[in-house]
Amino acid sequence: MGKLLAIARREYGAMVATKAFLLSITLMPVLMIGSMVVASRFQKMGDVSDRRLVIVDASGGELYADLQRAAEARNAAIRAAAEQPQDDQPAPRQSRYLLERFPKDALDDADRLALSERVRAGDIKAFVEIPAGVVDMPASSGAPAEVRFYAAAAMFAEERAWIEQVMNDAVKTRRLAVLGIDPAQVAAATARVPVEGRGLLKELGGGRIGGGEGQGMSGVMLPFGFMMLMFGVIMFSAQPVMENVMEEKNGRIAEVLLGSVNAFQLMLGKLLGNVGGSLTVLAIYAAGGYAAAAYNGWTDRVPWGMLPWFIVFQVLAVLLFSSVFMAVGAAVSQLKEAQSLLLPVWMLMLIPMFVWLPIAREPNGTLATMLSFFPPSAPLVMVLRLGSEEVIPAWQVALSLTALAATTAAITYLAGRIFRVGMLWQGKTPKLSELARWAWSG
Repeated sequence: MGKLLAIARREYGAMVATKAFLLSITLMPVLMIGSMVVASRFQKMGDVSDRRLVIVDASGGELYADLQRAAEARNAAIRAAAEQPQDDQPAPRQSRYLLERFPKDALDDADRLALSERVRAGDIKAFVEIPAGVVDMPASSGAPAEVRFYAAAAMFAEERAWIEQVMNDAVKTRRLAVLGIDPAQVAAATARVPVEGRGLLKELGGGRIGGGEGQGMSGVMLPFGFMMLMFGVIMFSAQPVMENVMEEKNGRIAEVLLGSVNAFQLMLGKLLGNVGGSLTVLAIYAAGGYAAAAYNGWTDRVPWGMLPWFIVFQVLAVLLFSSVFMAVGAAVSQLKEAQSLLLPVWMLMLIPMFVWLPIAREPNGTLATMLSFFPPSAPLVMVLRLGSEEVIPAWQVALSLTALAATTAAITYLAGRIFRVGMLWQGKTPKLSELARWAWSG
């Protein structure tokens, strides 16, 4: 036991008592926060020069007049916000839209080419082609007339969204006027009724009832954050231990260690140190997450009851994947060889990332339940499910945990057999069939 703990302490120290560990721990949140700050800064520094739009109106000029009035109102609002910012906040930087009516009501391909060249030259931002009859009531069996927006990046252009909104409002107003209906009354009758998402109520003790606050996206993103935290800790723990094993093997250090302890003791000691390091990483990020939640007033939304389950699933997941990574590291001599062998493992680890949204929507659905009993995906999926407000059946949690624990024990044992042979293996990279034979025969 003393040798086992000595190996665990050495592995733990090699993982956390380094400058690289401190740098990586601090670098990730700095990059995340920095990317958000930089993105917001660049958004404020975006191009806000005037955007000139050419309008080709085959409807007789009525819709061009509506667009012109909407553009003037928008430009006036931007100017007023810039002159009198509200609550000492800087006004949002926006471009003014300057409309220009094309002298012809219909375009041919030569006209479209000429206008396209003006867009490429930067003379105009885009041009819009309004067909005749767009205001007419569409036939029940026919498609409505289509307004065309031409620009260098038409699908992402904010001008297209503005044109679409203003155009539809103008067409709707004119159609209602033809029918003799007051547009103001229609707007009042069709005003949207907001439906706010709220959490479930719960007992707080002492006869008090709480909960039921508006959730917004936090009800979905908070469990996703827990899942990403677990995934990050697994990645942070498994990869370094594989590289450490490869370094000891190539440097002949492993042969010296195997003279004092057997291969399984060496692997188990490394795993215990790796688990300790992963819990250290988890504690650091959990402290940072709690500080952020407290700062934003979100501590009441944290599912505290799931934290013990989170730690248990985290430890088992680290043991499961680290043992596989260590076995592969012992069987190869170069990192590129290990990457090819670990590709199936990566794919299994990434399954919850591909389907997290359906699981978050239906935590007790068939997909979520099935993946909870599939050991490689069980830790991440169960954390995602337990972080929701759905009541997860206790038997599913117990069965998932049992299956994961049994699989972890089996994989650790088989990986230990591969580790024992692989640490002394030299020469060509073993095939998957050879690794299976090592695991089976030892």
